[in-house]
Amino acid sequence: MSHNWKTYKLSDALEIKYGKDHKKIQDGNIPIYGTGGIMRYGNQYLYNRETILIPRKGSLNNIFYLNEPFWSVDTIFWSKINEKVSFPKYLFYNLKVLDFASMDVGSAIPSLTTELLKKIEINLPSLQEQKSIASILSALDDKIENNLAINKTLEEMAIALYKNWFVDFSPFQDGQFIESELGMIPEGFKVKKLGDFVKHKKGYAFKSQWYQETGQIIVRVSDTTENSIDFKSCHRIPHELAINYEDYLLKTNDVVIATVGSWPPNYSSVVGKVIRV
Repeated sequence: MSHNWKTYKLSDALEIKYGKDHKKIQDGNIPIYGTGGIMRYGNQYLYNRETILIPRKGSLNNIFYLNEPFWSVDTIFWSKINEKVSFPKYLFYNLKVLDFASMDVGSAIPSLTTELLKKIEINLPSLQEQKSIASILSALDDKIENNLAINKTLEEMAIALYKNWFVDFSPFQDGQFIESELGMIPEGFKVKKLGDFVKHKKGYAFKSQWYQETGQIIVRVSDTTENSIDFKSCHRIPHELAINYEDYLLKTNDVVIATVGSWPPNYSSVVGKVIRV
C-alpha cells in the first residue's frame, strides 16, 4: 500500500445531523437508537443509507456503524458520509480508535458538540486502500461476532442445565422432598440468603477528570444492544491513584452485577446483568 495519506477535518468526511424525539412514533421494525444502542423499534426512519452514529450525551465512546433504515434520538448524532473522501466502514473504524470521552465538554452529563466534532482531524489513505483495510477488519468483526454467538449459545445451554437440576429438580424427582420457604425442595437441600456466603460491595463513583489513556482499568456498565458489562472500552485512572481504592480492585472469579441501566425496562437495559471476572 502507498503512503499517500491526507489529513482532513471530520466535517470534510461527514455531515453531522441531530437525532429527533421518538415518543410519537408507532411501533414497527425499524431500530431507534440512543447512546446505549437500540431503545425500541418504530415504523419511521430518519435515514436509510450507511451512517455513523456518534453520541451527543452520555457514553461518548459508543460509536455505531449502520447500513439499514434507522431513527436516532437527540442524545446521539447521525451522519451523512461524504463517500468522495471516505469509505463509510473504514471511517467507522477510524473513529472507533478516538477517545471521544476525553473530549467531554459537559458539566453534569458527558457531552459533545457539533463544533468540536467538526474540527477533529483524521488521516485517510486513498479510497481503494480504505476499502481494502475495511474489508479485512470487517472479516475479523464477523469472526468475533460468530464467537460471541457461540459463547451465548453455550451460556444459554448452561443456564438451561442449571434450571433443570436446581430449579426444576428433575434429577431428584425419584427422591424425597421437604417443605421450605421457597416451596418443595429435595431432601438434603437448604435455603440460605445470598448474604450468608457472599460478601458484596457497591462500586465507587470515580471522577471523570481522573480518566486517562493508560493506568488501572475502571470497569463501567455499558448500556448496549448486547446488554453486557463492558470490559472493552473501559476508562483508566493513574496507578498511583488506584492504590487509594484498592478495596474496589476486582479479582479473578469475582462476580459483577449491574445495578443501573436504561429505564423503562422495555428499553435496552443491563440492570441485573451478571458477569464473572
